[in-house]
Amino acid sequence: MGTRLSTILPLIACALIAGLAYGWSYTFKDVPPMLIRGFQPGAFPRLVAGIIIALSLLGLWHACHAGDDRPDALPREFHLSVLMLGLFGGLVLLGDFLFALMIGCAGLAWCWGERRVPVLLALGLVAPVVVVLFFDAAFQVRFPRGFLINLYYG
Repeated sequence: MGTRLSTILPLIACALIAGLAYGWSYTFKDVPPMLIRGFQPGAFPRLVAGIIIALSLLGLWHACHAGDDRPDALPREFHLSVLMLGLFGGLVLLGDFLFALMIGCAGLAWCWGERRVPVLLALGLVAPVVVVLFFDAAFQVRFPRGFLINLYYG
């Protein structure tokens, strides 16, 4: 029974948190300019919260109808990826979004086994810069200021 409970509780927690976010989205007064096209202020967060709730309920249904087989342990790569996500979040808070994205992209590739230096450099330097340039040019999304982003914005 403990195994089933440890499977069901995270799904219920995800659904409850997403439900809270869904309700909170009704208090939004404005929305970023890019999302205005076809979206009311709270529509996008409601869409994301609704998807999370649906996936949580699907996982809950699957957990209730599955046998008592204990799932396999999560691979090492998963835990390293979670650590990289934490590192990314910390770097964003400490400094620069672009720098954090560079470290996060290259670090995630390294966590999943990529060891070729040119590929890691391309993922860590080129890909994040292209993403930032694309979002700035195509969607006019302004990224939070930091030492590398300031070089671009001037």
